[in-house]
Amino acid sequence: MKKYYSISDLSEISGIQIQTIRIWESRYRIFTPKRTPTNLRQYSHQDYVKMILVSFLINRNFRIGKIEQLDPLELRDKVRKELLAQSKDYPEMRAMTVQLLQGDIKSFAEYLFQCLSNISPDEFVLKTLVPLINNLNVIDYVDEANVGNQLIVKNIIKKYLIVVAENKLQNSFYNNNNNLLIIRGDNAISINLFLVHFLAVVKKYKSDVFLNLIAEDCIDVLEKKLKPDVVYTEFNEAKSLFQICDFLDKIESAFPKAKIIVSGKSLLKYWKNIPNKIYIAHDLEILYKTL
Repeated sequence: MKKYYSISDLSEISGIQIQTIRIWESRYRIFTPKRTPTNLRQYSHQDYVKMILVSFLINRNFRIGKIEQLDPLELRDKVRKELLAQSKDYPEMRAMTVQLLQGDIKSFAEYLFQCLSNISPDEFVLKTLVPLINNLNVIDYVDEANVGNQLIVKNIIKKYLIVVAENKLQNSFYNNNNNLLIIRGDNAISINLFLVHFLAVVKKYKSDVFLNLIAEDCIDVLEKKLKPDVVYTEFNEAKSLFQICDFLDKIESAFPKAKIIVSGKSLLKYWKNIPNKIYIAHDLEILYKTL
């Protein structure tokens, strides 16, 4: 936890543009940050949490003029109700949302394993699990007692995605021509890597996941040992377009016959500049259809 946050921190965590945050401050007084001697804004941890909760309601079509009137308890209550309303048409998502709001991590883990094992796996992942993952940061701050649970929950999800995928690999027949190689592109170990692996297995791919950063000489080793039909990687950290394209060129050189799919936060900025021969998956549903 930082002592102070910048306006860029608030923008990054919420997806709200910096200029919009400034307008909210001047028009609605939603934040009153301190100022440094050089007139830079300094936001408190309470401001940071408020931004997370406010942005969730904004994305649920609430108007900022109504939200700014809420005190902290009213804001949390409003977010809690909207989380439950969002999941009303998906009973599994509602059940897991309730478990997380109550801080019942054990029941959540058991229920998640059952759902991954027994429910139509692609529909469950795309329609229930991914939206739930997107809400974890919000759920974490609805109740102060749950702060920090997000990391635990993500690790549980990663664990069971791997466990259930391995069970499916052992108990099913897979066409040897369907091979997927998942390579980590930067220091971030995104939960998406585990979701992609699971969805690939559902689609009858033999999927190999490399969570360690791959050096150039390692790519050469993989080239000799693996013949993937599809290679997936993603970039979530601040990298230049040159660094991304250089890494993708190395993958293409190593696996010239493979379809290369790339995703991640960095692609929000650079996707128009990625070579046409590279497939870009802006979300998991698109990626699932591309496989």
